[in-house]
Amino acid sequence: MKNTRFAMLALTLAVLSSVALTACNTTEGFGQDVKGAGQGIENSAAQNK
Repeated sequence: MKNTRFAMLALTLAVLSSVALTACNTTEGFGQDVKGAGQGIENSAAQNK
């Protein structure tokens, strides 16, 4: 049972990682997406002080 759960977790993480990297094309692109999201959160927080 533990081996099955571990295998499913590993498979899920692999799929999610590949989807995230494919969507951004590169790791650099992923970093830019995260940076943009962070800036959006900062701007929203500044507007709602």
